[in-house]
Amino acid sequence: FTSIVSASFPAIHLSSFSPIKALKKTFRTGNRAKTFRRVLVVTQFSISITLIAGTIVVNQQIAHSLDRPMGYEADNLLSVKAYHEDYRNKQQVIADELLKSGVVASVSQSSSSLTEPNKVYGGFDWEGKDPLELTNFVFYEVTPSFGKTVQWNLSSGRDFTTNKVDENTYIINQSAVEYMGMKDPVGQILSRNNKDYRIIGVVDDLI
Repeated sequence: FTSIVSASFPAIHLSSFSPIKALKKTFRTGNRAKTFRRVLVVTQFSISITLIAGTIVVNQQIAHSLDRPMGYEADNLLSVKAYHEDYRNKQQVIADELLKSGVVASVSQSSSSLTEPNKVYGGFDWEGKDPLELTNFVFYEVTPSFGKTVQWNLSSGRDFTTNKVDENTYIINQSAVEYMGMKDPVGQILSRNNKDYRIIGVVDDLI
């Protein structure tokens, strides 16, 4: 738009130019014309600089999103939604067949995809929590092999096992540790709906 306006103004101005007046030295250029041209030039350069700066920022954001540490190994990781009735009560059979094929190294199940969490629970209590504070956490229900499959990084504690002792246990991420203000979270208790869950491990944030 500014290019059209700044190109149109000289064309209109020159079309009204009278050679006879110029030869008689009666031709004058006003300050308003110079000011208008300067405003157009400054506006055009300002928009160009803004667009260039915006492009650089967006490019840096895209580069960061591609290169940032995600807390898990995304290469060769395939996520499949299994909500259809054809998958009901057949997850373990499918997992066994995939492992037998030799193409798949590990199989696990979770309540939602790593990139599309669909469960947010509240009502958690822990030692030192403000009783008036309302807290919601993104929540994943996973099978014991989940950590091995996504290759998450355990910073402390241990991973899940197939032992029944791990049925009422949690693995939390670093952000949850910092939010709850826990110095040594492994072994501490998280309560929800009058039921206690023990923290057995801490992993890097999965983002």
